[in-house]
Amino acid sequence: MMEIYPYGGILAYAKYHYLDGVVKQNLMLVDKTRYIHDKGKSKPVVAQRPKSDDEVKNMVSMFGIGSQAQQDIDKVRKEIGD
Repeated sequence: MMEIYPYGGILAYAKYHYLDGVVKQNLMLVDKTRYIHDKGKSKPVVAQRPKSDDEVKNMVSMFGIGSQAQQDIDKVRKEIGD
């Protein structure tokens, strides 16, 4: 309740439980206009320990990307004309 109505008290209690609807409360929680997103300290993100090409290929092959199965699927799709 204090996230939406920071002033507290009886008025905040009444608004939270009786006056404001659920949709308005959810919108107020999502909006958060008092939060400063950009503090001016943005710097480029650089990977500390980038993975080698072999490590990346092994990792994505667990999900079926770039593996022999994916090549077979592409070949069948090409034959079907899809």
